[in-house]
Amino acid sequence: MKDLQSYDGDLRMFRETPRPVDLARLRFLRWLAERGGLEHPVAGPPSGELAAMHSAPHMHLVLPASHRR
Repeated sequence: MKDLQSYDGDLRMFRETPRPVDLARLRFLRWLAERGGLEHPVAGPPSGELAAMHSAPHMHLVLPASHRR
């Protein structure tokens, strides 16, 4: 059973302490999604504060026509 100290009665759920963002994991998930490895297609290009702060050439991959939907 989870620690009752982390239970938020207003939200009716357990809360976890925020952790640092794992950019390598996010890049991998993006790579996987762009190649059809997730259960849904990519919703759009990378966006948001983290995408702008850490944009790099390897994050904007071009897929071969055979891999595009």
